[in-house]
Amino acid sequence: MYRAIRYGTLFGALLLGAGCGNNSSAPAESSFIPRPKIVAAEAMSDSLNSVRLTGYTWDPEAFFTSFVECTQKCLPPIPALPPMLLDNNPLFLRSVVQGSKVTLLDRSGSASPLPTVDSDPLGSWVLPKVPIRDELYYPSTTGEGELPTFNYFPPLTPLPPADYAPTVSLRPVSTADADGCWGIEASQLSTTGILQAIAKYLSSKGTATTVANLYGNGNRYEGVTVFWLYNPGFSSLRGPGAGTTVEASRGQVLNVEWAPPGVLPPPLSDLQSQRGFFVAEGAPVSSLGIVAVLVPKGSTDPVTYKFKDPTTDAASGRPWKYPDMTVAPTSEAVTFGGIQLRFATGTASPPERVACRPKQ
Repeated sequence: MYRAIRYGTLFGALLLGAGCGNNSSAPAESSFIPRPKIVAAEAMSDSLNSVRLTGYTWDPEAFFTSFVECTQKCLPPIPALPPMLLDNNPLFLRSVVQGSKVTLLDRSGSASPLPTVDSDPLGSWVLPKVPIRDELYYPSTTGEGELPTFNYFPPLTPLPPADYAPTVSLRPVSTADADGCWGIEASQLSTTGILQAIAKYLSSKGTATTVANLYGNGNRYEGVTVFWLYNPGFSSLRGPGAGTTVEASRGQVLNVEWAPPGVLPPPLSDLQSQRGFFVAEGAPVSSLGIVAVLVPKGSTDPVTYKFKDPTTDAASGRPWKYPDMTVAPTSEAVTFGGIQLRFATGTASPPERVACRPKQ
């Protein structure tokens, strides 16, 4: 018995020695239990210090004209469509901009050059690695893109093609302590809508002006900002804020109106853009909440904007309000501010920023 134990112990020792005799190579990796991978912190720096941004590009003028036409043609049994930015709303689908080049404007100058991405056929875009920082970013488009050619809602007339101006959206994005940002609105203004109406108005005052004189290399202004004030409600609601306007700490303020192309008599018809917009000279407010501010050359100091509603009506929560906004002018592109006003009884909280999911 003891002999068997000695033989067994010796045989086990020989097997153990054979297994440990060659330690120059690691055993083969199991196909069932993968070997843990060690990644240096430097290799993860981009993921740790950047955030993913997703959003959409849209044409607010095309959205508005589709909404107006729907109020006239979308009769029973077809209900009128609400002016809401929803991905199942034909009014929105008709106004998305395909093939737009989207990036972020860095007003602080502290960020490295950011990539430019294209919007897809539904107007969506993704910037996968945007540096995390305390300073704000602003969505920006370079002027490319086109409206969908497919008519998403047959009762409405197909929208004619349009060219676009480089546009910066006053929808600041804060990536500080963020794990992801979504629903970022990158607006685009056409060269045949509000901007063309501004150029025609300035030309009528004795200075020949084209849309190209409002931004970029040919600009005559330190910055041109177009505000579209919307009435309060759901965050996706884009109903025009009737009877509102904007005051600016400096610059020329123009209230803008709209009428169906071809219905205005001369000389007002000569000032109307192809999309139907025109400057209402001397008007104290805009019935649609569209206001343009032209900042003259000479100073790049920030401009303070105050949003005004002279109407008092408790039933509709007026006067509507919105906190003052101070922004530096931008000459390389036009600036668009789609501002959803707040009810008179609401809190005086600061302007909203794009929704970003905080880090856990």
